[in-house]
Amino acid sequence: MVKEKTLYHYTSIPVLYSILKNKELWFGNTARMNDKKEITFFIENMKTALQQDVPQKTEEIEELFNKINGRVQNEYPYAMCLSLLNDDVAQWERYADNAKGIEIGFNVEKLKDLLKDQNVIFNEVFYEKSVKSHEHYNYLKEYILDGNFSNGFSNIDELIDNFLACSYLFKHPSFKSEKEIRIVTLWKRIPKFSKISCELNNGQIKQVLKVKFGDLCKNRNIDFEDLIDEIVIGPRSLQSEKELKLFLKEIKLEKLVNKVKLSECTLR
Repeated sequence: MVKEKTLYHYTSIPVLYSILKNKELWFGNTARMNDKKEITFFIENMKTALQQDVPQKTEEIEELFNKINGRVQNEYPYAMCLSLLNDDVAQWERYADNAKGIEIGFNVEKLKDLLKDQNVIFNEVFYEKSVKSHEHYNYLKEYILDGNFSNGFSNIDELIDNFLACSYLFKHPSFKSEKEIRIVTLWKRIPKFSKISCELNNGQIKQVLKVKFGDLCKNRNIDFEDLIDEIVIGPRSLQSEKELKLFLKEIKLEKLVNKVKLSECTLR
């Protein structure tokens, strides 16, 4: 459960321009994230744990995970990545155009209200190698041993759906310093006012989910400007604070003008 008041999204100036001008955000394809074990980390560890603890069911485990991996090969959820870390040097360098970009502080209460019932999961990312304490270890073990389902699942497809939904909230412990919070779409479902499209993103053509936050805000009776608590210009950025504020006035987002500030990070 996310308890913080503000979460931070680090990105480039062109992406900021698009977000503000079009009132939309692009969710990235989880198959193309910076963690090469995205999604598969949790799945592989779960399979290994079950193979160790239920060796008499090797064939059944192999069959189940062949089915799971078949789904992963053809179905990709989309994610928007946020962080608990404000004005953080590592986040600036890794995600904000080598600190030449910006940081957007999103209001958590407004963001949750906006995305309620929109086919997304809003949760922290877990950085653990052990999966035996996870509830799905017991669900899958029970199914493998006797074919039974618990926690309301009526068939194997429902169990796999839920298992996969958890898989992209786990990452390798080497990423734990990022303190990531994710908004992730459910498998084969997307929010209202959104579409999947191929776009130029950071110098590459990529498939993204374009979510019209402006339309979602109108639908929820939320002021788009209230979604954003602050806009921070990166420590290496050449972006003029004055001209960014002029741009906000030009596109009728005057409430954001006083939320613009310069990074206090001393990165050179």
